[in-house]
Amino acid sequence: MSPLAQTRLLQIEACTGYVFKLWERLPKFSLPFIHQIGRGGYLDRLQSLPRFAFILGLCFVALVVSSVQAEIQVAEGALDDDLYSNPSQHDSNITKRLKRIYSQFPSLAEVEVSVDAGVVTLSGNVLAKDVSVKAAEIAGRLPQVVAVNNTLQQESAIGERVNPALEKAENLLDAFVTWLPLVLAGLVVLIIFWWLARLVSGLDSLFNRITPNVFVARIAAQVAAFLTFVFGLYAVLELFGATAILGTLLGAAGVVGLALGFALKDSVENFISSLMLSVRQPFSANDLVKIDEYQGFVSRLTTRATILLTFDGNHVRIPNSLVFKAVIINYSRHAQRRFDFVVGVSTEIDLNHAEDLAIDTLSSMEGVLQDPKPQALIEALGDSNVVLHIYAWVDQTQYSFVKVKSEAIRLVKVRFDEADIGMPEPTYNLKWSGAKGITLSETEDTVSQSEPRRAGSPDRSASASARPKAASELRPETDIKQQLNADQASNDENLLDAKAKKEI
Repeated sequence: MSPLAQTRLLQIEACTGYVFKLWERLPKFSLPFIHQIGRGGYLDRLQSLPRFAFILGLCFVALVVSSVQAEIQVAEGALDDDLYSNPSQHDSNITKRLKRIYSQFPSLAEVEVSVDAGVVTLSGNVLAKDVSVKAAEIAGRLPQVVAVNNTLQQESAIGERVNPALEKAENLLDAFVTWLPLVLAGLVVLIIFWWLARLVSGLDSLFNRITPNVFVARIAAQVAAFLTFVFGLYAVLELFGATAILGTLLGAAGVVGLALGFALKDSVENFISSLMLSVRQPFSANDLVKIDEYQGFVSRLTTRATILLTFDGNHVRIPNSLVFKAVIINYSRHAQRRFDFVVGVSTEIDLNHAEDLAIDTLSSMEGVLQDPKPQALIEALGDSNVVLHIYAWVDQTQYSFVKVKSEAIRLVKVRFDEADIGMPEPTYNLKWSGAKGITLSETEDTVSQSEPRRAGSPDRSASASARPKAASELRPETDIKQQLNADQASNDENLLDAKAKKEI
C-alpha cells in the first residue's frame, strides 16, 4: 500500500471515531442560536432536521481538509525520501543543467563542473575575474545546491587570451562587411539632405519675399535648413531601423537646450532683443540718438550690439538687451529741431524792447526757420537781472544744429551790446567786522573793479564779430558723416534697413 493510501485510511478512521463520539453525545446537542433567532418558516424546518445529518456534514469537511494536508505531507516526505535515497541522481542533474547553462556563454564554455552531495565545484581557466564570479553566481542560484566551491583560475597563456580578441575582431569585421552597403546608402542619403539643407539656407530671395526683415529671413532660412537635415537624419535612422533613437536624441536635445537656456540667459535675452530691434527699427543708420547716457550717431545694428559713433569719433558698443529696455531719444527722426538758450538782462531796461530785439536778430539769421517763428519769453526775475528764454528752430538736414545755436547766441550778445542792454554780473555785499584799517579810497577802487562795463565804454568797439556767418559756415559737419560711411562700408552686418517701416 502506498504512503498516500495509508495516510488517507488513517484519516478516515479518525473521522469515524469522531462521528461515533458525537453520536454518543447527540441527545445533549442543541442549536441555541436558532432559538435566539426566532421560530416560524424555514427556521422551524431546520430545527426539525435530523441532527445526525448536520454532524455528518461537519465530518465531511474535516475529512477533506485532513486529506489535503495528508497529500502535502506525503509529497514533501516523498521528495525528501527521493532526495536522500538517491543523491547521486540529483548531483548528476545539477551537473548537466550547469553545463547546459555555461554552454550558452562563450566565456564559460570551458568551465568544468563536478557536484557531490549538493556541493558544486567549479574548475578550469577563465579569461577574467568577473567571469569566475559570474559562474559562481549562476551555480548558486540553482535549487538543491548546498554550496559552491569556486576554484576557477585566470588564464595566463598568451594564446588563450589573444584568441577571444581575434574572434571578436573577426566577428566585427564580418558585421562591418554585412552592414557596409547599408552604411554607404545611409551616408549617401545624409550627404544629399545636407546638400539640400545648404541649398535651402541659401535661398535668400525666397525668404526675403516671405518677410521683408533681413534678420528674420535669415533665421527662417536657418530653421528651414535645420528641419531639412533632421528629416534626412530621420530617413537614415529609418533605413537602419533605429527611429527610436531619434526620440531619445530629441529628448536629450530638449534637456540640453533648457540647461543652456538657463546658463546663457544673457546671451539668449540679447539675441531676442536683437530680433525685436530688427523688426521694430526704432532708429535708422546715421541717426543722432541718445540711449541712456550715451549720445552719438547710429553706425550699425548687429545681432549682438548697437554701435554708436560719438562726436569725439569714438565707437560705443551697447548690448541690444540694454538698448531694447532703454529710453531712446532720436534727434534725427524729424528734420526740424528746436534749440534754446537763456540771457540775463538788467532790471532797468525795457523788457519788450529786449524781446523784440532778440526775435528780430534770430529771424534775420541764416539757418533759423521762420515757421515756427523764434520766441523770447521772460523766464524768471532774479536778484540782479531778468532771465530771458529764447527759442528758435533749425532744419537739421540743411544746417548744423550746434553751429546754428552757437551763432544765435553770439549774434544776440552782439545786438544786445550795441543796444546798450546790459547783462549785469551778480552783485555780492561783503561785510567785515572790525575793518578799521580800510580807507575810503581803497574801498572805491575795489568797488569800481567789480562794476560791469557799460556797452558804450571805450573798451568795447564795433568789430568784425558783429558780422553774421555765411551759410556755408553753418552747414552740417562732414567729418562725422565720412567716418560713418567708412565704418558701414567696412562691415557687412547691419540689421538696419532704410526701406523698412519705422517704429513711431
